[in-house]
Amino acid sequence: MSLAEDWLKLIHPDYLRREFFDIKPGLSIIREVLSCLGVKKEKPIIQIVGTNGKGSTTYAISRLLQIEGYSVGTFVSPHEISPSERILVNDRQIDSAQLKDVVSTVNAVEKSAGISLSYFELLTVAALYWFKICNVDIIVLEAGMGGRWDATSALGQDVLAVTTIGIDHTDYLGETTKEIAKEKIAAASKRSKIVIAPQRPEVREVLADYLKNGFSFKYIDKESIKILESSLSGTKFLYNDMPIETDLAGGFQAVNIAAAIESVRALNSRYDISNVRLNLRIPSRLQVKKIDNRTMVFDGAHNRDAMKAVCGFFEKLKKKTTVIYSSMKDKNYPENLQLLSKIANSIFIVGLPFERAEKAINLFKASEGLFNHREIISDNRIASGLKKVTGFNETILVTGSFYLTGFIKYALEAESKKV
Repeated sequence: MSLAEDWLKLIHPDYLRREFFDIKPGLSIIREVLSCLGVKKEKPIIQIVGTNGKGSTTYAISRLLQIEGYSVGTFVSPHEISPSERILVNDRQIDSAQLKDVVSTVNAVEKSAGISLSYFELLTVAALYWFKICNVDIIVLEAGMGGRWDATSALGQDVLAVTTIGIDHTDYLGETTKEIAKEKIAAASKRSKIVIAPQRPEVREVLADYLKNGFSFKYIDKESIKILESSLSGTKFLYNDMPIETDLAGGFQAVNIAAAIESVRALNSRYDISNVRLNLRIPSRLQVKKIDNRTMVFDGAHNRDAMKAVCGFFEKLKKKTTVIYSSMKDKNYPENLQLLSKIANSIFIVGLPFERAEKAINLFKASEGLFNHREIISDNRIASGLKKVTGFNETILVTGSFYLTGFIKYALEAESKKV
């Protein structure tokens, strides 16, 4: 069995048998299963929707709540190597054996009711059921794709955090930011408190129109955030003149942390935001690893706004950069490659081994004329290919997909065990 096949078996284990990328609109099926499991809204829920920054905001909210002494159940997506990564209680992932048992219980309900959940619905139900078993104080849920029909909307929420909205998943959410914004904000329950990160004018207009009918909401003013320092070691900034420090790289993380702070305040008005020090290591959000004395940076950026933010960060760093890249078919990879060409002279392309991923040869053709050095790394020769990449005396950026970042991490770990 090849390294790629090993990795695929890990990210999509046999006990999660169903289409990996199956998407079903509507909440009736998931609500029926939750009801059969006795899962209802008994604890406060903070839900995070948006296009970019959802994961970072989710992790930040969870950590801030834990600092306040709460037990927190957190659901994030996607995962990179194991689905257990998606379900955490106080930052501790559910054990793979525990997840298998929980999924087995959910499967029994599906069979009894004669219904079938999608892959994402199944993991959402597993998370909510696990949080019930663990009796957490607060639940934090990162939406998968949309809002209105996203599985994480099944129980409603007390606080809805809306991160930056841009273009992504147009096949399901709409072709414009206005259409996408309508789907995202439609997740809001009538009694929810809404926290909104800085948005494009047209998005803010859509959100304001939706929220004018009795919602309690707070906009975060971009001018309230002042970046003091931003490097691969972390970020320092002021939010409403309050000093905040985090080990997350990228000035754009200031917006996500501000949204997290306001979400916690919306749930608990007594929360004090003064002088926050947030120690966080979030998988593949400008995550830095040292490999063979080389600096490798992992970031799952896959849409235009996320890639612009990552490339903008590297432009300010002024570091020589080599890129390892892959993409799903439904992403605008020609535009992403154009952006990457501004920060890198060399690119190594990986074709990921599943149907939704774009073929390496098509990515290679799209990169023509943009880089001085281009090369395809075969997924079944990833170890030797990575040795070639780390031979470049430059910072290495792995980007384009969370599935790529997970695959490369797995390959590097497998290679290190041979030494």
